[in-house]
Amino acid sequence: MLPSMSNFDWKKCIFCQREIPKVRTVCPLDSKRSDVGCGYASLATAVHGYAEIAMLPQGVNFDAWDEGDGIEATCMRRRACWHASCRQMLHGTKLDRMRTQMQVVSTADTDDTQKASETDIDTDVPSKVARLARTSMSNTKHVNATCFFCDKPGDDLRQVMTFQLDQRVFVSVHQLLATVNCWEN
Repeated sequence: MLPSMSNFDWKKCIFCQREIPKVRTVCPLDSKRSDVGCGYASLATAVHGYAEIAMLPQGVNFDAWDEGDGIEATCMRRRACWHASCRQMLHGTKLDRMRTQMQVVSTADTDDTQKASETDIDTDVPSKVARLARTSMSNTKHVNATCFFCDKPGDDLRQVMTFQLDQRVFVSVHQLLATVNCWEN
């Protein structure tokens, strides 16, 4: 359960609101760098980035971090601190990867929509090589691409991340294993 804003303890880790024995907290204002407190700016940027793509981690009271003048100013005024491991929830590289993945997915959706809306198809233009084809095989005229689920050939197969498909993959694997086990008995 998230602590309310009145119960928020700025002396504890702002992520988990706990004091963990033998685990120190990091306070950007204690930095020996010339740009003291820049950790709050990067934290604010990360929070806004994750919020932009609707991927803020659950269980953290982000509302308490902004008392009206922005996350950076509030955290600096309150001398906010955090555990290094908790701060990894909002890692910049992870955010960049999520943004890139979302752009790839939206680009693929746009390409599919554009492809469906095209009515004039030039027959002299070679068809698009399936994404499952290897570059070393791209010089061949015909690639026999097959779906790994149904083992049927297809010309519009895609490589996918199992972000949304992991449940279907899981179910398919278990059905396949059940079938194999039936054959063995």
